[in-house]
Amino acid sequence: MADGQTKEAATAAMVEVLRVQSAQLQTMVDAYADIGHATAEVLRSRARQIAAPPPISAQLRGFGARLAAKASATISLLTEDQGRRLAALVPSFTRAALANDPDLITMVIMWLDLEPYELARVLVASLPDLERRFAS
Repeated sequence: MADGQTKEAATAAMVEVLRVQSAQLQTMVDAYADIGHATAEVLRSRARQIAAPPPISAQLRGFGARLAAKASATISLLTEDQGRRLAALVPSFTRAALANDPDLITMVIMWLDLEPYELARVLVASLPDLERRFAS
């Protein structure tokens, strides 16, 4: 009879160990889920910040339209591959612009003075450097 009680006690102890381990595992799964939800919320929050453009000063009216016209004229001078490669850099480029990256600001100011054909030439020549810097 003692042997049967020993087996029952051993089985009960093993069941208890498995129950505790199962509870610990569930706690870990819940913690990872919480981390995942928190990470997703941070990413959503950052995406909203990046997507929200800064307010435009009244002194800059028409600037956007002129800039868009210059961009369109410049893009029309690029090959499809060059345009695709530059388009892939836009998210990282935008983040740097919104962060007021001083090197980027200097580069863009220089670009604003160029005619579309000159800008296209500079962009194509700078493409490898731009890709190294702004590849997402």
